Amino acid sequence: AANPKVIKKILEQAYPSGKNIDKELIEILYKPSQRKNSKEALDLGIYEYLSSGNWNFIEWGEKIQELLPEEFTTVNIKVISKEKRLLELKQ
Repeated sequence: AANPKVIKKILEQAYPSGKNIDKELIEILYKPSQRKNSKEALDLGIYEYLSSGNWNFIEWGEKIQELLPEEFTTVNIKVISKEKRLLELKQ
């Protein structure tokens, strides 16, 4: 499950310089994953988030699938081993 420590660790692996990894970014990535349904996502301002023109990554997107744009990419991460992951992209 997502938590701020895990998110920070993943970001540090993806961006070794650590540049721009701060509490605000981690919170932006963490908050949407804690929503239980589309009503909570609407209360959070999901439409502003999705229409920002930026890439949006939503963990547990199936909880709010009816709010997602018609075209989106699903990323599944499969654990192969402690140090290896398989990314599956589907449009």
